[in-house]
Amino acid sequence: MSGYLLASDFDGTLCRWFNGGVIEEDRAAVRRFREAGNRFVLITGRDFESTMSVLREQNFWELDGCFCQSGALCVDLSGNVIYDRRTKEGYVGKIVRYFKETGALYIVVNVGKESYNVEIGGVKLAMKTIPFEQGCALPSATSFNGKYKTETEAVHHAEKLAKLYGDVINPLLNGNNVDIPPAGVDKAVSAAYAAQKFDIPAQKIYTVGDNLNDLSMVRAFHGRAMRSGPPKLQSAAEKVVSTIYEIVDEIMVGNFAD
Repeated sequence: MSGYLLASDFDGTLCRWFNGGVIEEDRAAVRRFREAGNRFVLITGRDFESTMSVLREQNFWELDGCFCQSGALCVDLSGNVIYDRRTKEGYVGKIVRYFKETGALYIVVNVGKESYNVEIGGVKLAMKTIPFEQGCALPSATSFNGKYKTETEAVHHAEKLAKLYGDVINPLLNGNNVDIPPAGVDKAVSAAYAAQKFDIPAQKIYTVGDNLNDLSMVRAFHGRAMRSGPPKLQSAAEKVVSTIYEIVDEIMVGNFAD
């Protein structure tokens, strides 16, 4: 039986907080999936520290790879960096200023495994906060995360940022957040990277997510959308699901039929 890859988003997909996190049925399914010779990777918009924190909290380590910051940072389960994609130098200040001038609630700049809440006069996050000018002086970033009051604002500013700096960054919508990896980086690229490392052909890549920052990987491969996801994501997916174990069961049945 040849191996398959399942690349999953985390919040709202593998970890559904209204159910208390990762449900036991999904844990068992991922374990069974991997024991059968397949690979399971996590691709999340979260920064490194919050990713590791929530994995510890949920005690979930059934992983063959972990991609943070929408795929801009790849780490192993010990926290060692596999790769760190960065923006071109000289643009952090421009992007931070854009968020301040447009009334964002906050802007976080991620530099490798470090995350900085740059002071722009909005919400103060429970992470290291640095002054505005210090944030603007950072030479490059692995990713950014900014939040607006409404999803409508986020849509507008994601589109505007893409027009202004699309050769440097790739703004991705995530509710009223804008997740921003470097240009050329998204979750589909991460899924393809994992498949290449594990020598898995494209036709055996399955992906699943629950928001628009998952759209690229859902479109690129055998995409599944969570039932809670937006209509645009669901329409791009091959199937709509409610759990991870539904996907695992489907793939495993197909494997056994080979």
